[in-house]
Amino acid sequence: MVRQGPEDSGLDTGVWTSPIIADLVKRRFGISYSPSQIRRVLQELGFSVQYPRQELSKADGKLEATWLEEELPDIKKKSKRTTAS
Repeated sequence: MVRQGPEDSGLDTGVWTSPIIADLVKRRFGISYSPSQIRRVLQELGFSVQYPRQELSKADGKLEATWLEEELPDIKKKSKRTTAS
């Protein structure tokens, strides 16, 4: 089931998470596992944790830098003004 991927199990996500797998195991087999138990079981079965990239593969570095330096600080300033009122 895990090797086939979440889409083959009828889920609308492309990645497994331990809470999703725990819920699926509960629904399909009637066995309750916590997410941490699921992680241990998967590790014993030879699966490993995969982490997503921290950067977009098709991102424009210059546009991203401009946004981070100019637009994000303005957004943060506006957010502080609205929460302070």
